[in-house]
Amino acid sequence: MNHYLQVEALHIQLNLQVLRWISITTTEMNLFILDSAGFAD
Repeated sequence: MNHYLQVEALHIQLNLQVLRWISITTTEMNLFILDSAGFAD
């Protein structure tokens, strides 16, 4: 049971890392698109 919980915790941590990476990437892409469209002044 303890081992299972450790594996679960690892999965949750990985999922959070992935979500954070996705949100950062999305934000950067949006800024890049806005910038190249000329809305950033």
